[in-house]
Amino acid sequence: MLRQLNNLTRLTSTSLKCAANNTAVFVGLSSREDTGLPSPETLNDWIHETQQGLDAFFNDQFELAEHVFLQHHEESPFHAVGYALMAYVEAMLGFETERIEIALDRIAKAEVLCRYYTRKSRKRYWRKGEESDIQYELLASNCMLMSSTIQFLRNSWFEYMKAAYKLRKAYKLYEHMFESLTGQKASDYASLHSSSSSSSVSTTTTTTTSSLHVVKRREYRSETALDYCENAVESGIFFGIGLFSLIFSLLPPRVNKLLNSLGFHSSRPFALHLLQRSFINQGLYSSLSALSLLVYYTNLSLFVHPKLLPNSLSLESVRQILDQMKAVFPEGKMWKLLEGKICRMEGNNRKAVEILRDARRTTKRSSSKPVYEFIQIQALTVYEMGWAQIFLCDYFQAAETFFRLESMNNWSKAFYHYIATCCMFADEEYDKAAIEFMQIPVIIKRKRQLGGRLLPNEIFAERKVNHWKQKDHSLLNGNDLQDVVIHPLWELIYLWNGFSQLDTMMLEMMKQTMEDKLAKKEATGPDLSQLYLLLGVSVRELGDYDLAELYITHALSSEDITSEDRWVVPHALYELAVICCIRLTTNKGHHHLIAIAQEWIRQSERRMERKHPGHEDPLAADGDSDWDSRLHIRCQLLKEKLNDFGHSHSHLI
Repeated sequence: MLRQLNNLTRLTSTSLKCAANNTAVFVGLSSREDTGLPSPETLNDWIHETQQGLDAFFNDQFELAEHVFLQHHEESPFHAVGYALMAYVEAMLGFETERIEIALDRIAKAEVLCRYYTRKSRKRYWRKGEESDIQYELLASNCMLMSSTIQFLRNSWFEYMKAAYKLRKAYKLYEHMFESLTGQKASDYASLHSSSSSSSVSTTTTTTTSSLHVVKRREYRSETALDYCENAVESGIFFGIGLFSLIFSLLPPRVNKLLNSLGFHSSRPFALHLLQRSFINQGLYSSLSALSLLVYYTNLSLFVHPKLLPNSLSLESVRQILDQMKAVFPEGKMWKLLEGKICRMEGNNRKAVEILRDARRTTKRSSSKPVYEFIQIQALTVYEMGWAQIFLCDYFQAAETFFRLESMNNWSKAFYHYIATCCMFADEEYDKAAIEFMQIPVIIKRKRQLGGRLLPNEIFAERKVNHWKQKDHSLLNGNDLQDVVIHPLWELIYLWNGFSQLDTMMLEMMKQTMEDKLAKKEATGPDLSQLYLLLGVSVRELGDYDLAELYITHALSSEDITSEDRWVVPHALYELAVICCIRLTTNKGHHHLIAIAQEWIRQSERRMERKHPGHEDPLAADGDSDWDSRLHIRCQLLKEKLNDFGHSHSHLI
């Protein structure tokens, strides 16, 4: 590992030197060699214009944002980073190879420009015996953070190694800037924050909530150039450290281990605290901090039961952040998307569908000129609307939504097709569903022939179809599907942490159906353990925790080592921990449940670790790797909730 890192260091250094000598980039820079650094007024203008570009971007005025950034992107590092940010967001939302390459190219050019000004700044201030300006170093660190997080999308061990190296370098720069700003090391600050976690969390939430309604965007001309620049730097440092820590805390376990070996440790409450500080600061990075907080919170529904949301960020604070962003950016569809997701988290799926349907509508313009649309935002909106329709049991509309998504997005056509077909199955259109299920191997075969690497969820979908075809290895028909023991859509709903979104009538029907299958002994072999797990979770949502615990325990004892669904047992262990935590919310006196829940989580993590012993490629995708990564995050968030319970207990003693 050390040899690999040394080679990687030399490779990255060489790459940076080559980039620094890129003739195309430095044609413009060489002509400015004698002009020195920009004046404070020019610097202030650059920051102000970049703020205007970001505001236009977040308000869906993409053409205006691009125009603003392109005006000075060759000489202003602020404009260059803003221009790169547009491509970065598109790449992170769409996961498309072409978008990723465009983003990496823009980020690389922006980073070269930032480093040019960093060197000029150091040279000037070294002569004066003073510390150099750090705004350029901050921008360069932002570029490194963007490029490294994009590299994590490439599903390559070598790319992961390069990303880890860049993250380490970027974090060291952020850490140095944070210490210069606060007089404390980030690790010491985080330790102080975590040592008084319960009081800090409540204080942070209260401070944020009480401050949001009076915070307004700063007026450009009301501040001096120095104040405006310092405000941008402070906001950026808090944003960088906060976002870095948050990303690191949510990375897959194998990547997490790699970064741990390099000396990185993170705390989500600390990360969220800094992002809230950056947002309240209302500097250049305020909107980015708001977006980070909202994206994090709205994605918690994938990982946490609604009754077990951590205390580090409250719904009240999130709602106020969102309301302010909607007021500042009334045309921004990404804020409507986030509002729809929050409604879904609150169990109001019908309102969520209405908001998301409005957000996906194409902007109309009176002129004949076409409107620049952010296709990735539209695709995400359609995706979220489809899941809300599933939770409403509107299977026909949900199927149509996911089929539409298949035509809109190239990320995983096979898996979108699989979700849509599962909705047809739930709508009891078995013959039609059989025909559509048979299309999935065809889509996957075409992708293999084109040299594409299958995503884990595509392998999962292919595995399911092959399992159903066991009776007839060439075809699948409606009769075969009616004999399926594990309802495919219920399985997806569970993996998307959606049982808590279903109403009582639906849960009762699911419970009755699965109990009937057990009574008739239809579930055998690899299906039995999974059936007990889904039954246990549905019973838990109906409020019978003792029966839920019994069924999930049966899922463990019914494990079939030949089953391809190796995700079942680790999830069952996790669900036993969830039951303990839910009991803690209803009965504060059962403090012994904290230790029991912690032990279930440890067992779940150990089972995940030994699922693939001796695997040569640690990033090789199997059909369960996505579920394993999600379960890792579920376990981390549940540990955080257990810490909240522990602090509450210590205060009561």
